[in-house]
Amino acid sequence: MSVAMNSSSEGWAVGYLGTIVQRSGTSWQKVSSPTTATLWAVSLSSASDAWAAGDNGTMLHWDGSAWNVVSGPVITTLRAISMFSASDGWAVGFSGVILHWNGSAWKSVSSPVTTSLYAVKAVSPTDVWAAGSGGVFYVGTAAPGILLAAQR
Repeated sequence: MSVAMNSSSEGWAVGYLGTIVQRSGTSWQKVSSPTTATLWAVSLSSASDAWAAGDNGTMLHWDGSAWNVVSGPVITTLRAISMFSASDGWAVGFSGVILHWNGSAWKSVSSPVTTSLYAVKAVSPTDVWAAGSGGVFYVGTAAPGILLAAQR
């Protein structure tokens, strides 16, 4: 239910029941998936580094040759992921869950909301934004948790 592209001829799409397809050249090809969980989000930092996130805290990593399950700290549905680099990324989901990838593990980050989050964008390692049913807020390390626009 998400697509991420490096160029018009290189990228990934993920979706229902663990579906993963890769664009390479001029066509899309289904690839082997290590999960049957619905995948809601995909993000890539390079052709050999991509992440997908989905139901029940599912986290998958593409290492350039295969998708592998990576254990995470939550079992909550993850709805969005944004990788700034291979060593820095963010994921968000239901119940205000915020996760940070530090290059070796996904760690939970304190959230200013308990409502569901549906979008995240890492502009830099310290400039990260999230949005959901509770509003739009800054989750970067400079001043995490500042609510910028609450939903009325």
